[in-house]
Amino acid sequence: MMHCTSARHRLQVGVPATVEHRVERSGKRTTAVSVAECVHHYIGAMDTLKLNMFAKDQLAPCLSDLLLSIYKVPQLPAEFIGKTSLQVWRDRLERMRASDELNADESRQLLYDIELSYNQFMQLLGGNDIFGQEPS
Repeated sequence: MMHCTSARHRLQVGVPATVEHRVERSGKRTTAVSVAECVHHYIGAMDTLKLNMFAKDQLAPCLSDLLLSIYKVPQLPAEFIGKTSLQVWRDRLERMRASDELNADESRQLLYDIELSYNQFMQLLGGNDIFGQEPS
């Protein structure tokens, strides 16, 4: 039996190593673009839930895009809690069938986790949270 720890880790994380370890490619990507893309995906994921779209095939792409964009923001620490909590949700959705839906409690918790992650993201960047409050 082969033990491919790197391959197993790559599958568990769900993002390319170049993104996880922030390897620069030939085209320089500015930090502002990475942050803007991440905010775009946060808002899109929250809006999807607020529009009562709870099926896997509606949520999984939003969550995957959000996670990928989070890994592209260089200012975030490796242990950023948003990565961990959203990864748990993405893994949970991956085990569902496309037509399966989150129930009311699950969807509410997912929205809470995304909003919490977004607030922490904004605080780390020195911006306001979604309630317009300055970080303390």
